[in-house]
Amino acid sequence: MTAHEIQMKQHEGPPAYKMYRVENQKTLQGLWRNFDGTVSPVFSNLTQGNCRNMPMDDSDFYREEGKQWFACCRRPELLKSWFTPLDIVELESLGYGLYCFTVSRYRDISEYESVFTREDIIDCWSLEPSSIWGEEYLNIKTKKQ
Repeated sequence: MTAHEIQMKQHEGPPAYKMYRVENQKTLQGLWRNFDGTVSPVFSNLTQGNCRNMPMDDSDFYREEGKQWFACCRRPELLKSWFTPLDIVELESLGYGLYCFTVSRYRDISEYESVFTREDIIDCWSLEPSSIWGEEYLNIKTKKQ
């Protein structure tokens, strides 16, 4: 998909879009890049690392409009395609968490990935991973403690 095609899929309107993302809230680092956009694959520290199989090549559309666009999912269940319950437990030990963002606009990259900018965030709150990964997550987390 070209940057132009992504631009055409931009959504704007009332600030009511919920996006789901795993990140380190202290550093704002995701799994592929630091906040400044340099590659820093945190997923290489994970035992299973489902997300390392997702295509996250560096592209100019992550920097369009002179802004940084952050990867996310439009529906929480899509995160299961990116992360296993073990991935989430290991990411938590590295300072990462699961967050829901309300944003005023976003762009779809694919069925599994959307992006938003920090400037478009209206609200953000943490989510309990068991609300997505259920008992399997809770069992793994209990064993790791």
